[in-house]
Amino acid sequence: MNFVLVDHYQFWWPVSVFVPDPDNAGKMIEQTFDVLFQPETQEAAISADEMADDLVTVRDRVDHDRGRLAGIVKGWRGVVGKDGQPVPFGAESFGAALNVSWFRVAIWTAYREALSGARAGH
Repeated sequence: MNFVLVDHYQFWWPVSVFVPDPDNAGKMIEQTFDVLFQPETQEAAISADEMADDLVTVRDRVDHDRGRLAGIVKGWRGVVGKDGQPVPFGAESFGAALNVSWFRVAIWTAYREALSGARAGH
């Protein structure tokens, strides 16, 4: 297959979130969903990293991180609420998910994996 050069790439990628098992101390449960990524350009990533280097407060770094993820993540599928019903993707629901540390770690892990080609051939 030929490489297709486009202005903006978008693709679905699987995300595995490992959360503590509420019933089994010290155990984790894997929860999965798909995310629609629109990766940063190299220039945008460099600029974001340089900007982050200048941030002093924890609040500023968290806000920067959230803004960066909001620019990269464009949608999700397979995210449900406690009632088992699908949770629509949007600024409010994504912001709420970002408040959960396991979710943030899983998103960054999946993004790095996608950029590195870690699942190539799968």
